[in-house]
Amino acid sequence: MPICIHARPEVVLLAPFVPEISGSMGTIRTDPDVHGALLADLQRLRGRVYLADGDIKPEQLTADGRHCQEVDARSWHIVLKDANGSVAGCARFSPHLEPVTYRNLNAAHSELAKTDGYRLEKAIQADIRQAEIRNLHYVEVGGWALTPELRCSTAAVTIALTAFALAELLGGCLGVTTATRNHGSASILRRLGGRPLEWDGIELPAYFDPQYNCEMEILRFDSTQRNPRYAARISELQAGFANTAMICQQQNRQSYANYAAA
Repeated sequence: MPICIHARPEVVLLAPFVPEISGSMGTIRTDPDVHGALLADLQRLRGRVYLADGDIKPEQLTADGRHCQEVDARSWHIVLKDANGSVAGCARFSPHLEPVTYRNLNAAHSELAKTDGYRLEKAIQADIRQAEIRNLHYVEVGGWALTPELRCSTAAVTIALTAFALAELLGGCLGVTTATRNHGSASILRRLGGRPLEWDGIELPAYFDPQYNCEMEILRFDSTQRNPRYAARISELQAGFANTAMICQQQNRQSYANYAAA
């Protein structure tokens, strides 16, 4: 039976490059080796958790047990470390730095895109236009994972609220997240401010994803429209960034672009 843990784990941010941020940040360091090691650790955590939950099959993992996705290398990652310094939770935060098109989003390749693609595309395109008009980043959030020991703690909420706080640090974001209904993940995100995508006044439905063998939802979120109930906690997390380590893969966006293209 899971153990309820009330102590707040340490938060570490992984970044693809040193960003321009609108707020104070603790240690910002460019260290590809440390970045790569932490990324591998969180991919192993995802592999263990997803496999144990029956969301993936062993053949979807690397030989060393990592659940790897192409988008990992160019994304931010929110990492929770436990008291032993081990990775105990994570989520991926992927701002689209170039002009955004629906076809370049992970959501465009989801199972929902196969069954309700027209309305999904229209709903996301409308949000992309809103992000452009409001000068917000358009992002996708995913790759959620927690150790079983943390599932009855506040860790899941901490990760989700850290995503809101990170969005504000980057200047504001609008985007989508794919959330499983397992362990109440989708319902937690709804309480925090996530909303179903809509087109023509009708909500897009949940769907079954055979790749992960579970019911999923695609939710939209706007970092400027979070649940007021959690405003104080988000402000606390933003203030905590002054003592948070950020480990960057590359020094700046241009060097990262050259690295990614290599």
